[in-house]
Amino acid sequence: MSYIGNGPVVGAFKKCDAITTSSTATYNLTVSSVAVIPQSANHCIVSLNGVIQAPTSAFTVAGSTIVFNSSLTSSDVVDFILILGDVLNVGVPSDDSIDSNHYVDGSIDTAHIADDQITLAKMAAGTDGQIITYDASGNPAAVGPGTDGQVLTSTGAGSPPAFEAAAAGGSLTYLAGVTASNQTVTFDGHFTSDYTNYIIYYTNVIPAADNKTLGMRVRVSSSDQTGSSYWGSADGNRRASGANTDTSAGGSGETVAHLTWNESQSSTVTYPSSGQITLFGPLSTSSYKFYEWTYNANSSGASPTYFISLKGGGFYPTTSALTGVSFSFDTFGTNVSAGTFHLYGIKNS
Repeated sequence: MSYIGNGPVVGAFKKCDAITTSSTATYNLTVSSVAVIPQSANHCIVSLNGVIQAPTSAFTVAGSTIVFNSSLTSSDVVDFILILGDVLNVGVPSDDSIDSNHYVDGSIDTAHIADDQITLAKMAAGTDGQIITYDASGNPAAVGPGTDGQVLTSTGAGSPPAFEAAAAGGSLTYLAGVTASNQTVTFDGHFTSDYTNYIIYYTNVIPAADNKTLGMRVRVSSSDQTGSSYWGSADGNRRASGANTDTSAGGSGETVAHLTWNESQSSTVTYPSSGQITLFGPLSTSSYKFYEWTYNANSSGASPTYFISLKGGGFYPTTSALTGVSFSFDTFGTNVSAGTFHLYGIKNS
């Protein structure tokens, strides 16, 4: 039948270490030489000289000591003291009374783990360079480590990512940029063995005066090359009043590499020029320095009368390694009033 009132208590029943009596009423309670504290005298069974003692009247407990109602002698024998246990309230374990031996495997679910409580220190050890992902079954999985230079790549739905070699093919790496403000625009010291070829994009470039043409000079040992040795040619198309006209130009013995040839440009901000320059092997010490370029602008002096688009190329006859390039208008007599220039290295693979 059911219990009426409080249910029976449960706990770890403990037999105390033997006690050697003497002329005192107070003795320490220990189990395996460690002090124990009964919940009360009523939770102790004490046998003295073969007689079970009545709790509270024959003895009391105070912390981890038992106090008999009168002093004992060395001829008295404490047969045993049995502590009935660390008493628990039904369904509520006492603090620090449960360890992992009491858990049923798999009984701790996510509902009983507070958010943000699993720290890095509690995660299983792995291998340096690994990352955690999920496999096709949705279970955690480790990926990697990869090797130097590899990139993490998606392998599609239902498959974890993988470390793979970076895709080959001439992607660009940004190296430097200049926003012009009435100056000669110069790039110097950015050419390295990491790249063979380079591209410069120029955008919304304006001269500081009307009727000027954009030019470039190469630099050796951080110095512009000003000799009359620049060669080049260009072809393009001019559109004015609804008509298209083919145009071409070329020359040798120039003091600058013309990027527009005889097509002059306005200083009006609504008529800028934009394009790109590709530099081939500027660090080579066995060949001349070749380049190609594109040019797009409303052209013809202070009041542009047509749009022109050109593509050209040229070279400067030196086998010295270049350290950079510079840009200005005419024979570097007119500054770049405004515009941006951005230098990129073309990856070899």
